Order: sequence, then structure tokens, then C-alpha cells
Amino acid sequence: MGIYATAGSKVYLGTTAAIDFTSYATALAGFAADSYTEIKPSETIGDFGDTFTDVKFLGVGDSRAQHLKGSKDGGVQQRTFGFDATDPGQIATKAAFASPNDYNHKIVFNDTPSVRSSTATITIATPGVVTWTANGLALNAAVSFATTGALPTGLTAATTYYVKSILTADTFTLSATAGGSVINTTGTQSGVHTISTVPSPTTVYWRGKVMAFKRILGTGPDNVIKLSADVSLNTDQIEVPAAE
Repeated sequence: MGIYATAGSKVYLGTTAAIDFTSYATALAGFAADSYTEIKPSETIGDFGDTFTDVKFLGVGDSRAQHLKGSKDGGVQQRTFGFDATDPGQIATKAAFASPNDYNHKIVFNDTPSVRSSTATITIATPGVVTWTANGLALNAAVSFATTGALPTGLTAATTYYVKSILTADTFTLSATAGGSVINTTGTQSGVHTISTVPSPTTVYWRGKVMAFKRILGTGPDNVIKLSADVSLNTDQIEVPAAE
């Protein structure tokens, strides 16, 4: 996919809604179901990720110390914003700073893939089968349709659907939700159908506390007043890679 600029990335603050970390799927479902407020205008996002604690051991008879991986520490992410007392995200961040609780956090990268489109045919069958020659789609890839006429019953234009099963290099079935039930098509259809990918950017979620909320006035008059907000990483990070 190549490299992408930081510009365009966005920072969000969620709520204190609990997340089930039993599995990646349950954690992702919990994070995705939460409501988030973007914090603007963002200047720096800061580092985020994990570092293992270095556990050092040197035996009496050893000539070299051994380094083992101990516990993981996500550290504290340092964020900087242009100070705006009216921004809903900054207001929410200030409230989170006053709270002892963990909040859900979300970072959205600026790496959304380009949209791909093609003409497609759809069978009226149980299940309905879509043909897009050499589409290269993966399971759960998101797509939508446009048409010059009418789609079969079971599909609606400008609605996002997901690849349910890949039958051949050219054909697949659909579901209304990722991993949901296969869609059956009925009725009649007309016109030329166009299918397009509905790409999404890399998104990273975690839970943590707002550890600092500080105003930065700078060293002279020709500076923008800024807000510094440090956020701890108190859980594993759930990363959803960019996808078509």
C-alpha cells in the first residue's frame, strides 16, 4: 500500500464503556459500538504501542547477562492540540482528565485505499451470486452498488454490503454485516449494475486514562496557545488494518 503522510489522521475520545478483551473479535465489537468525539485541531498525535520491560539475569557462572521479556508497558501518549475551549473533543478530554476512569480511545490513520469500481452481474438465486471479473476482494471486504435500472430484491443501491464467501476468482456472495447471513436475491432486475469497494483506513483502539491536561502559552507573543493532553495505554491495542 505504500507510505502515507500523518496529515489527515484523526484522534477521538470515546466513553468509559467496558470492553471485553476475551478475543480480538469481542474487543473490536465493543470498541466499534462505542460513540466517539473527535478532538480538534490536532497538531501532534504522539507515539503509541507497547514496550517489554527488560528483565536482566546474570548467573554466578555466566559471562554474559541474559535479557528476558517481562511485562508490557504501553507508556503515555503525548498529544498536542491548538487550544479551543469550544471544541467538543477538548471539552470531553477535560472531563476525562477529571475522572479516575479508563476511557476508550481511537486513532484513525490517513491511509484509506482508493475506490475500485467495475460493472457486475448478479444472479437471482439462493444465495445471490455477484460476478466481478478478477475482483481480488477478501472475505468481509465492503462493497456497494449503483445501477441504471433496478437491483434484485434483497439489495439496495448505495448500501454497504460485505463479501460473505468467495466462490471463484470472479464470483462471491454477500451479507448485510461482516460475517452475517448470506443474502438471497429475488424478483427481477434491469439496467447496468456498477459495484464499488468501500475502503476504510487503519484504525487503532485502546483504553487508558487522560493523565495530563495542560495549556501551553509558548515563549513569546507570536505563538498559538496549545493544549497538551497525555493519555496512558492501559490495555492491548486493537488494530484494524486499512482495507478495501
